[in-house]
Parts: sequence; C-alpha cells; structure tokens
Amino acid sequence: TDRAAQSYGYSVIWYATLGRHEECQAQIDFILDNLLPKMPKKNVHNSFMILFQSLWVLKDRGHVRLAEFVFVKHIYDRFNEYYSKGSSTFFYVVYEPIRVLLRLAVESKEGKDTDERKRKELEGWILSEDFFVGSPGKIRAIPMCSLGRDPHCIIAEICLLLAAGRKTFDERRMQLLRKGAEEANKSNKYTQCNPGYAYSQKQSLSIMGEIQRMIML
Repeated sequence: TDRAAQSYGYSVIWYATLGRHEECQAQIDFILDNLLPKMPKKNVHNSFMILFQSLWVLKDRGHVRLAEFVFVKHIYDRFNEYYSKGSSTFFYVVYEPIRVLLRLAVESKEGKDTDERKRKELEGWILSEDFFVGSPGKIRAIPMCSLGRDPHCIIAEICLLLAAGRKTFDERRMQLLRKGAEEANKSNKYTQCNPGYAYSQKQSLSIMGEIQRMIML
C-alpha cells in the first residue's frame, strides 16, 4: 500500500472542508491525471484509497458523471478484470453500492428516469432482509468516515434517489425513505464522534435533511 500517494486523497476532503477550492481541484486533477495512471492496475485497494474522497467532491460540485466514470474505470471494472468470482478486498463490499449510487445520481442530475425493471430490481435489492451480507460494521464504517463518506450514508442516498424517482407517493416510497432515514442516522452516529470526520458528517446531515423533507411532503 502506497501511504504517500493515499495522502493526496485525504487532502482533497480537507481542502474542500476548509473552502480552499482551487487547491482541492488541483489535488483532484493530480490524482486523476498523474497518480492513478501510474498505479499498478491490480492494486485496486490502493487505487480505491486514493480516489474515493474525490468521488464525493466531484459529485457535490456537479461532476457526478466524471465521478462515475473514474470509479468504474479504475476500481469496479479493474477488480472484475483481475480477480475471479469469490475474490475480495477490504472495501469490496461497498463497490456495488457506490456504483449504483453514482448511476442513480447521474440519471437524477440529467433528468432521466431509471428503467422500470431496473428500478424495481434495485428497490428489492436494497430493501431485502439480506441486503449487504457481510455488513460493513465498525471495521469498515469508521475508516470510511475519514475518507469522506461512510457505507451507511451511501445506502441512505440510494434509498433517497430511488424514492425520489417514484411517480407515486405510496407505501414503497415510504419504505425507501424509512430505510434511508435509518441508515442516515447510523451514519450520523459514526460521523459526529470525531472532528476529523467533518466532511462525512456534512454528507450525512445533507442526506438526512433531504429524506426528512420528502417524508413531510
């Protein structure tokens, strides 16, 4: 693991937290243009640790399609290219939720409706009792808080976007919002306990606020 290279990823959310937007963008550009192309392609975990923070800053700034592209290219597809079925790495359990969240966010931003069959499939997936088998728990949630977003916040926003995409105010929509609220609360409990998680807590509170607004509609 290249700890020195990973420090560039951490600096992205700290520049963002401090409002130093030019330095933040310079770090993101350096990561995308210089660091990631030089990383060994098979070292997906290291690439994840370098890139993860930039995904959420890019998304917050309206560049969610770019965030999706670099995540799929350098992490999601790369893992599937080099590792066989049944293989894993420390944060592998969140790869699919991240991919789903970024895809839904792209469709939402561009005003596109999720395919009906796919939407129902995703709703069933995220509301199922066995969703997230191999739950992240503290062992993954805590380190991800320092990376800019924890797993529960990712799940909460998936629920939010799926609920927002429904055409009717029905029980299924409320199920998604309740699940989202539960996950956002879990996220907030983790992120409020350490000032070093400031960026993650901002994410958690933002998602919770959107969910509460939709519940009250």
